[in-house]
Amino acid sequence: MYTYDVSTGDEAVLTKQFTFTVTLVDPCDPPTSVQVVALTDQVYTITDTNVAPYLHPDFVISPAYCPLAYTYDLGAISSVSVPSAVTRVDKTFSFSYSQDLQPLGNT
Repeated sequence: MYTYDVSTGDEAVLTKQFTFTVTLVDPCDPPTSVQVVALTDQVYTITDTNVAPYLHPDFVISPAYCPLAYTYDLGAISSVSVPSAVTRVDKTFSFSYSQDLQPLGNT
């Protein structure tokens, strides 16, 4: 809030005071829109060692200068404790499972 005294001369009678408030609005909280781009369906065999990684495209945010953070849930592929078959660095996912070729889960 700002308060100003405006005067047209030296006499106090010619002075008027006014106040105004400045409100700063963050256009990124929330952003106007976040558009999910189409993801490409792909099929992988997790024991295949010659699988190319998958890089998903950027989502489109408006305004474009707003920051966008991605979070991922890489759920377990089974209920047994084995290393994950899916790894991620930034937006690039890799698929590999080379522990053994036994069936996963309850048998």
